[in-house]
Amino acid sequence: MLTADFSASPTEGTANCTTFNFTNGSIGGMPPYSYEWEFGDGANSTTRNTTHIYTTTAPCDEYPEFNVTLTVTDNLGASDFATKTVDVYKLGDANGDCLINMGDATKVERIILGLDPPTPGADCTCDGLINMADVTCIEHKILGG
Repeated sequence: MLTADFSASPTEGTANCTTFNFTNGSIGGMPPYSYEWEFGDGANSTTRNTTHIYTTTAPCDEYPEFNVTLTVTDNLGASDFATKTVDVYKLGDANGDCLINMGDATKVERIILGLDPPTPGADCTCDGLINMADVTCIEHKILGG
């Protein structure tokens, strides 16, 4: 019996910044296998393991979730699929409300001061750090820059 499965690492990140790694964990069936990954944003892959960088975020009524589906088909034509969710935030959306405004700048300041835990959208500059440069980046986004 063929059973599709996979893992995602990380499970949350930011658009145009985070590389999501998807690792096939399917078992059973008769090799060789074919793989069809659907990332929920219109992109696909057919490799056993794959990576994906989201260039957009889900609409606000579904934000920040994307459903990722792996369909595996074996040599005998049996197939199975698995679906998991990854969260993809806008760069600068530190408070996770699908908007970029001064509330996000305040959230980044609270993170810097150690008052709040880090959030994926807080790293507005996509440099792996959360600091005052991210506050400036958010302010530029608010002003249309």
